[in-house]
This record gives sequence, C-alpha cells and structure tokens, in this order.
Amino acid sequence: DDTWERGRAYEFSARIGQVIMGWDLAVIQMSVGERARVHVPCVFAGGHKQMGPVPPDSDLDFEIELLA
Repeated sequence: DDTWERGRAYEFSARIGQVIMGWDLAVIQMSVGERARVHVPCVFAGGHKQMGPVPPDSDLDFEIELLA
C-alpha cells in the first residue's frame, strides 16, 4: 500500500490493535513530522498467519511519516 502515491494518509489509532504490532511499536516512538524506515520482524507482523497477499512468516519494511 503506497499512501504517498495515492496522496491520502492511512489513519489509525495506536495501541488499540488496529494495525500490526510493529507499527504500534514504531509510531509511539516517533515525533510528529518525523519520517522513518521501519523493519518489522514477522513476530510483530502477521507471525505464522497469512495476511492478505503477505505470506506467513514474512518480515516487512515500511517508510512511515507521522502526520499527527
């Protein structure tokens, strides 16, 4: 998912299970306006489960910009 290309931010609330744990752990350490490359090990992503098109046991990499 490339929200930068679509020009629309992905909105969620941290710490309530709306996103993978790796995102929660990353964004709570970020400051507004900060950009970060985030590597999420499979244990903090989908683990042993298939999640949409992502195979089980996959590590994930993201570029995140915290807007608010």
